[in-house]
Amino acid sequence: MKDIFSYLGDYRNKMKMSILSILASVFLGIVPYFIVYIIIESIIGADQKAITDYLILALLAGGALFIKEYLYMAGIDLSHECAFNVLKEMRKALAYKIERMPLGSIHDKGIGTYKKLFADDIDALESVLAHTFPEGIPYAAQTFVVLLVLLIIDWRMGMLVLAAIPLGMIPMVIMVIKTKDKMKIFYRAEKAMNRSIIEYIEGMEVIKAFNRVSSSYQKYETAIMDYKHTALEMYKISWKYNALMATFLPTTILLALPFGVKFVIGGTLNLSTLILCLMLAMSVGPSLMKLTEFMSSISIINNKSVEFLNAMREAELETVETGKLPDFYDITFENVSFGYDETYVLKNINLKAKANQVTAIVGKSGSGKSTLAKLLVRFWQINSGKISIGNVDIDEISQNDLMCLISYVSQEAFLFDIPIIDNIRLGKPDASDEAVEKAAIAAGCHDFIMTTKNGYQTCPGNSGDKLSGGEKQRITIARAILKNAPIVILDEATSSTDPENEDQIQEAVNALIKDKTLIVIAHRLSTIAEANNIIVVDDGEVLMSGNHETLIKSESLYKTLWDAHTKSMQWDIKGTEGQLC
Repeated sequence: MKDIFSYLGDYRNKMKMSILSILASVFLGIVPYFIVYIIIESIIGADQKAITDYLILALLAGGALFIKEYLYMAGIDLSHECAFNVLKEMRKALAYKIERMPLGSIHDKGIGTYKKLFADDIDALESVLAHTFPEGIPYAAQTFVVLLVLLIIDWRMGMLVLAAIPLGMIPMVIMVIKTKDKMKIFYRAEKAMNRSIIEYIEGMEVIKAFNRVSSSYQKYETAIMDYKHTALEMYKISWKYNALMATFLPTTILLALPFGVKFVIGGTLNLSTLILCLMLAMSVGPSLMKLTEFMSSISIINNKSVEFLNAMREAELETVETGKLPDFYDITFENVSFGYDETYVLKNINLKAKANQVTAIVGKSGSGKSTLAKLLVRFWQINSGKISIGNVDIDEISQNDLMCLISYVSQEAFLFDIPIIDNIRLGKPDASDEAVEKAAIAAGCHDFIMTTKNGYQTCPGNSGDKLSGGEKQRITIARAILKNAPIVILDEATSSTDPENEDQIQEAVNALIKDKTLIVIAHRLSTIAEANNIIVVDDGEVLMSGNHETLIKSESLYKTLWDAHTKSMQWDIKGTEGQLC
């Protein structure tokens, strides 16, 4: 809770005011019991009051209840304001944390994990912050004070009230013991269900395309049914104990009433004191029930906040706030090795990409091409070796400066569901509309943008799903052109485009690379045949480098890849006569 409440910030005083307001409300709740005691004592005693006096006492009781409710609602209002501010700050902190984490760590955990953290786990803490903590302290304080007063008035009555409390607590203790292991299974089932739902929805296109609806739905349904069964099993165990607890815990006079009457008959306790003790004991009942309602929040704190705090303790990329800047933009990899866990995907890499030249990296799928590009932009931390821009190790360049030096265009063209003009402007937030349009023209996307309903104000949909792959890719290239960074990385930027779009993207790339250090990762070798230097990578190692003419003459992996590429360009689909192909 200390870690969670560190996110209160300026709202710390409001939380204190919330607790004080609810505390005052709780103690005002005792006032009507005192008034009832006064009325009963007056009726059964010799000091009979006038009807107006009883009306005044009734009005005082009603007034106390009104103020009690007002203070309670005021306190709850403040606690909710604080709670939602904490949730906001936690989400901001988690987003900032993710920005500083290696991309590999995020990929390992998956989208479902972070969706659950951002939405479910943090949301679950709202009830703890808005209710359990600000209400739990006052109700606990009221219970303690009332029991202390009872012990002072008559220690026997105080002990009898105290003795009744364990009778109500025993079912709860048994329930906690019996459901302890079940809770772990329940939370595991909840996680599995979340992952399955996200996988099912995100993979719907593939599921439909390959007619795997039945098998995919079966996996999705199994995860939901597992969650249902574990939840029901939990409730089947706990409901009877909850019922027993709700029955016995509020009955704080269970022992005090019969023994108190016996004390009065025996002359060791007067009737007025018995009535006062019974009224005080009854005032404790609602507080105890409130406290037990909050007991379930302990498991929420243990499971939800721990997940969040563990995420906040994840290792970050080692960066500097202010660092050096290179004087020129040659890129050098010196003895670079990198792996996930204990499996190395790059081993002792040495390569150089010169400024104002095109350097291509080619190789079979899974050879480590894209990993090289991602290491340059520090999506991961290398295990050993050195990556330099100019004469400066990238570890000595601040992350902000490094991102200003590099335009990275991935094969996964991602667009936000905001106007196209703002998607392009992400490359340079302060760019004018004219500059954005100029970049779009250079990227070959101005014409198709103008054919959309609202032109540059058109929103491309979730992840840009209203546009084709080629259109999305050209917008991301326009973004890079607008950024105008001295280093450009194209990571298979034409991998999923048709020939027409590829030609337009190639023209956009030609506009992008002027006077730049360009690194191209490609699987279509025809697009990089004119590169100044081609680096061939296989199984995480650099096999050779040179221009196209040099490499094609050797009996090498490059020649094998080139032959396979040229053959694929001649592929045709043939069917037998009279058959569809």
